[in-house]
Amino acid sequence: MQQTPDLERLAASQLAARLEGLAVGSLLSVDSSSDLCDTLELLIPEILRLEHREWEKESIDGFFFSSAVKSDERSSELAGTCILISDQTVTPFALNVSLTETGMFRSFRIRLGELGTGPLGISGPACNSRAAQEMLFALNGRLDRVDWVYDVAV
Repeated sequence: MQQTPDLERLAASQLAARLEGLAVGSLLSVDSSSDLCDTLELLIPEILRLEHREWEKESIDGFFFSSAVKSDERSSELAGTCILISDQTVTPFALNVSLTETGMFRSFRIRLGELGTGPLGISGPACNSRAAQEMLFALNGRLDRVDWVYDVAV
């Protein structure tokens, strides 16, 4: 947990760089191999562990994006699926982030997982399966109906 402030600062800086110069409503340039994803793979589990001890034995091994949008001058909304490291399955996530003028997090809300199987009860299809692709492609149309297992705001 000692790393969280540094990871928060790094993620905020990486996100601020992507928001810079874009109009509100623009798509963000974020892909699964980006430095921001590498940071979020570490940061999101640390944040979840603060309230959910079961995350002590779980982590994230990558992201697939269905949406990445600049929602306000210093805010973004990211959605898609993430890979659970323990069983290499995917589960949906939605991340809403707002930055301060100094480039730190004003708010950070992660919604992650819906009922499934696996160690946390949120495992969906195998990460490289057709079912995982179908989950990702259909996610934006049902984001407001997902019954999120984890919903943490910082």
